[in-house]
Amino acid sequence: MLRVKDDIKRTFLRSFIITFVLFLLLSYTLVKQLIISEIKEPLLLDKILSNYNFIWILLLLFALFLIAFTYFLILRLTQRVQKDIDSNTAYLEEINSKKYDGIVKIEHYIDFLKMSLLLKNIAKRLKQKEKKAPKK
Repeated sequence: MLRVKDDIKRTFLRSFIITFVLFLLLSYTLVKQLIISEIKEPLLLDKILSNYNFIWILLLLFALFLIAFTYFLILRLTQRVQKDIDSNTAYLEEINSKKYDGIVKIEHYIDFLKMSLLLKNIAKRLKQKEKKAPKK
C-alpha cells in the first residue's frame, strides 16, 4: 500500500517531468531541423546553431528551476495533507482505545474536517452505547 503523500509527489513529479522533457526534446529537434534546412551558408549556420544551443541551455536551466520549484510546492502540499491525515489517524486510535473525548485538530483541508466531524459523531454514539450497555 502506498502512502498518500508519497503517491502525490511521485505521480505529479513523474508526469510533470516526463511531459516537460518530451516537449523540450521535440521542440528542440523540430526547430533545429528547420534552421538547418533553411540556411545554406556553413559559417552562418554554425553561428546560428551555437546561439540556438546556448538559448536551449538557458531554457533547460530555467526548466530545472521550475522542476525544483514544483517539487518544493508539492512537498509542502504533501506535508499539509500528511498533517491532517495524522491528526485523523491519532483521533481514530483514541476512539479505538475507547477514549471518546479526544481532540482532533484539522488545519488545512475541509475534506479532512468533514471526516473528523463524522468521526466525532461516531465517537459520541459509541460513548452513549457504552453508557447504556450493562456493565459486567
